[in-house]
Order: sequence, then C-alpha cells, then structure tokens
Amino acid sequence: TLRDVHDEEKTLAVALLHDVVEDYNCLHDFTTVFAPDITECVWLLTKPGSKGRSNEPLTPENMSKYFDKIGVDPIASIVKGADRINNVLSMPGVFSPEKQEKYLGEVQGYFLPMLKAAKYNFPEQSPAYFNIINMLKSQIHLLNATWAGQTK
Repeated sequence: TLRDVHDEEKTLAVALLHDVVEDYNCLHDFTTVFAPDITECVWLLTKPGSKGRSNEPLTPENMSKYFDKIGVDPIASIVKGADRINNVLSMPGVFSPEKQEKYLGEVQGYFLPMLKAAKYNFPEQSPAYFNIINMLKSQIHLLNATWAGQTK
C-alpha cells in the first residue's frame, strides 16, 4: 500500500510518468515541466537502449547496471516492481509466448534481485517490497502451471 512507501506523492507522480521518456523521447520538455527529483527518478527508470537513451546499447551488462541503480532508489524500485506486476498480469493473450518468457526471465534475473536489494536498502518499505515480490513470484508460478497444462 502507499502508506508503506517513502514518499507517496513522488511515488505516484513517478508511477504515472515513468514511461514517458521511453515512449515519447521528450526528456527536454519533461525537465522543464516537472520538479528535478521527479525528472531524475523518471530518467533513472528509462531503460538503456530506449529512445531517450539511444546512445546506450541494451546489453546484459547495461541492464545489470540499470537495475543496480534502481535498487538504491526508494521510489524507482517500488515503481519498477509495481510496473512489472502490471506488465506480467496483462501479458497473457496479448504478448507472444516468447515475449512472455522473456518478461518472466527478466523478473527472475533482474527484478527479484533488485527488489531484494532494495528491501534491505529501505527496510521501512519492506511491506511494499514483500507484496511486490510475492505478486511477481505468484504470477510466475501461475503462468508456468498454465503453460505446463497447455503442453499436456
């Protein structure tokens, strides 16, 4: 719940804006409209290799660095985890099986380790991290069981 996060208002603002730079490549306009702390957090959430960061290749090393930085930010870590819950819950029937497997692989390889680190970095937010981690793990188990049932 929001009462378990560091800064409710900033968390909501960043949650609403987190994909804007990636989807619309509008960092310049963005920085003139929103507070610097909001802008910094949104920039932190902008993935390597996206439109807003076209000079950075999307490599496993860059992705690891990207998630390491998110894991030491109390707002970005919550928003990134909650966003992935939304992505995973909405992907069946929309994403190809390959993309679904990729997303679940990212959850296991990047998201869960980042959330575990963030939980230790920001113990006051432990209930929120606990919920995010358990939602992601539950969805992984559900989708794996569904796929296993479809192959029988």
